[in-house]
Amino acid sequence: MDVQLSGKTIGLFGKLHPLTLKAFGIKTADVWAFEVATKAIEKGFSAQDFKPAKDVAVLPPSLRDLSVVVDKAVTYAQITSALDKTPLDVNLSYHLIDLYQGEHLPAGKKSVTFSLSFSHPEHTLKDKETDEAFNRIVEQLRTQVGAELR
Repeated sequence: MDVQLSGKTIGLFGKLHPLTLKAFGIKTADVWAFEVATKAIEKGFSAQDFKPAKDVAVLPPSLRDLSVVVDKAVTYAQITSALDKTPLDVNLSYHLIDLYQGEHLPAGKKSVTFSLSFSHPEHTLKDKETDEAFNRIVEQLRTQVGAELR
C-alpha cells in the first residue's frame, strides 16, 4: 500500500512475501515492513512548530486522576490549553483516560477524566507540592472552561 501526503506518494508499507521471509530464515508468517521519505514530511513543518523536548524525569512522579464536568460544547483543545497555561512549580504531563456522556450527568454536560503526572527534576515531590499543583489545575479549569470537580 502507498503512504501518501497531500496526494503524493512518499512511501509504502505492506506484508512481506512468504518467499522473502523464507530467504531470511524468518519463521513468523505475519511480518510487515514500511519505507517513508521523511524529507517530504519535514517540508510540511517549520522549526517554530516544535517545542524543545523536556528532560526525562529520573525521580518517581506523583500520579493523580482528575475528573471534571464541563459543558458538552467545551472541546478537548480548550481543556488542554487551560492545562498547559496553568502556572506550576512542577512539571506536568497528562493523558485523557475517559470521556463520559450520559445518565448520571446534568443535561448538556460531559465528564472528562485525565491521568496527571507531577514531577520535579531535582527532588521527589512531597504531598503538599502535589496537592498545590493539583489545586491550581482545578482552579485554572474552573476559570478557563467552567469545569467542576466530579
